[in-house]
Amino acid sequence: MADELRRRIERARQVIAAMNDSLADSRTTHGIGVRIEWRPGGEDADAARLTQLLTASERSPGDASDLVGMLRRRVESAHAADPSAGYAQHLSQALDYRRWHEVEVTILGPEPGRERRISARAKISQGETRFVSYVALFAAADGYLSGLPDTGTALRLVLLDDAFAKIDDPTIGELMGLLVRQDIDFVMTGHALWGCVPEVPELDVYEVRRLADGAAVTTRVHWDGRVRQLRPLTELQT
Repeated sequence: MADELRRRIERARQVIAAMNDSLADSRTTHGIGVRIEWRPGGEDADAARLTQLLTASERSPGDASDLVGMLRRRVESAHAADPSAGYAQHLSQALDYRRWHEVEVTILGPEPGRERRISARAKISQGETRFVSYVALFAAADGYLSGLPDTGTALRLVLLDDAFAKIDDPTIGELMGLLVRQDIDFVMTGHALWGCVPEVPELDVYEVRRLADGAAVTTRVHWDGRVRQLRPLTELQT
């Protein structure tokens, strides 16, 4: 049981490290970046010690005894909270390592070496706050999609309604470029959101226009990474 928990915790750490690798070059026009951290914490007082014991390369007899005792107490606590739930559910609840950890978003820059926790006191603009939120969400999506059982065939797709509102065009390009680097496809709606930027190698844009109470008119534009081309709506892509 301990070996399986260690394997899962180490895998989670690898996913976080991969997230940060993908975010390393993503910055706003004013130099704001993001780092994701995953650490023991929250309301679990034993989280740090339990994680340390589980992931240690070697354990002394005393450490092994402590680990067994901590795991047993968690199962007993889960049983005491709901004796009728069944042993499998007690184990699932007591040994869910995700409950022992919390994700923290750190704002980097714009000055070299400057770091701040995301909060009202971070003193960043509304657009930069949105950038930080989007980057964190994209990293979470990448981590989840990369952890699916069959990554070779699993659909890597995000859907965003009213995407990138109040974010400047260069930063929109950076965010779309981040999705491209993460190999995540996207479907987005937005006001005047074209996405025809060098960071995106290929894109189809459907613009819907309507005057007063008249009929809506839809135009399809294809972006090939260099130029925009008007295309018939009935044309099928190969």
